[in-house]
Amino acid sequence: MLNLLPVRIELVAGDNIAALVSNLYSSSDPSSRIKLLILFGVLMDCIWKTRKTIVHNEVVQPSIDAVRRDISNKFSEMISDSDFVQRTLELNAPALFPRLTTDCCILVDGSFQDGKFGCAMLGLSKDSMDWWKCTSSGSFNLALEAEMQALLLGLQWAAENQWNNVSFVTNSKSLVDGIRTRHSPDWKLAASFSLFLHLLSSFSYCNKMRMIEQKQES
Repeated sequence: MLNLLPVRIELVAGDNIAALVSNLYSSSDPSSRIKLLILFGVLMDCIWKTRKTIVHNEVVQPSIDAVRRDISNKFSEMISDSDFVQRTLELNAPALFPRLTTDCCILVDGSFQDGKFGCAMLGLSKDSMDWWKCTSSGSFNLALEAEMQALLLGLQWAAENQWNNVSFVTNSKSLVDGIRTRHSPDWKLAASFSLFLHLLSSFSYCNKMRMIEQKQES
């Protein structure tokens, strides 16, 4: 799929995806780095959506050609706005990622469809180039439970790996607000929310942050 960009992927070192992306980015010409990041973003987005469709719909048969077309079409669409992206970066637009005050960070996210949810976490540390990841899934009748389970997944992983000074990043404003006030945003989440607060009390420092979404002016 990297034939969308002039890259000799076999010449790029890397034992895993994280190392490959890092080495590919650092060895690329600065003018093509934004396109490269857009391509990887499109790749991950299309792969994740395809996986979610397969997991939640057993009737669907995956089509590699269809996924390749989706990636190519979406990349072509987004790359037409790459000049705008470059200008935006040069103008020092407000960062979408909140400022971190800890050495470790865990990003969490969840998805929900037809009573089933999936969630994932991605752990990053300033002291390492490695990424840590973990996933989980289950059944529930509330979409917000997916985000709650994602936070629980990240918190449990952090506790098991002794990450006591950590920031959590989620795009769920209602959960962040609920944690700050120590009130569950929905009574149906009471059990998992109480478990989260109990685990949270064992950390020396845990910062809860919400990913800021950039909104275009109408």
